[in-house]
Amino acid sequence: MLTLALTACTSGGFGLVPSYPYVEDRSLALVDETLTLRVREDRTVRVEALFEFVAVGSPKSRVATFPIGGPRGTAHGFLAELAGAEPERLPVALGTGGALPFGDPVESWDIWLDGDALARHDGRLRVTYEQRGSGRFSYVLKSGAYWCGPIARLEVVIDDPHRNLLAVIVEGERAEVRGRSRLRHVLRDVEPRSGVELLFE
Repeated sequence: MLTLALTACTSGGFGLVPSYPYVEDRSLALVDETLTLRVREDRTVRVEALFEFVAVGSPKSRVATFPIGGPRGTAHGFLAELAGAEPERLPVALGTGGALPFGDPVESWDIWLDGDALARHDGRLRVTYEQRGSGRFSYVLKSGAYWCGPIARLEVVIDDPHRNLLAVIVEGERAEVRGRSRLRHVLRDVEPRSGVELLFE
C-alpha cells in the first residue's frame, strides 16, 4: 500500500483524528495502492508499489519515509519515481525512521516529494526494490494509515511462477496458496494495521 507504505514527515502537516490511526497528514490522501510482489526462483522478492495520491488543498512538498520490513535484510536497488509517460526519478536516501510508529523495520528510506511535481504526474508515485533471502518476507502497510482518510483501494498481487509459497497473510487474513502461481487480493476503505507477509514452503 503506500504504503501502504509511506509516512509523511513534514512539520505541522498532521492533524488528530478521533479513531485509529489517531493522527493523519491533513494535506494528502492515498486513494489507490497497487502492490505487486514477484517471487523469483531463488526466493528473492521484487517489490513494486504504485501509489496514487490526491492533494487536499494546494500541493505541498514533503519528505516521506518508506519502511522496509524484516526479518529479511536491507532493500537492494531502492528507486522512487513519479510515474507516467515521462517518469521522473526522485531523490532518496537511507533514513533514520519516521515521526510515526509503523513497527520495527530493518531500515527506512526518505523520499523527497515535490508537491507541484507530484500534481503534474497525477499523484502517481512508484517505488521499487528487492529483498533477497529465503525466509519469511514482510511488507509494511501500517504506514499507509497516516495519510488523510483511509486507503480507498488497496490491491495486492502476488506472482510466484515457481510456486515457492505456502501462504500469504494480508492485514491478518491468511490465504493458503501452495501450488498457485498467482494471487490477487483487493481491500477497500482500509486503515492498515500491519502488512503483507509471504510464508515459504
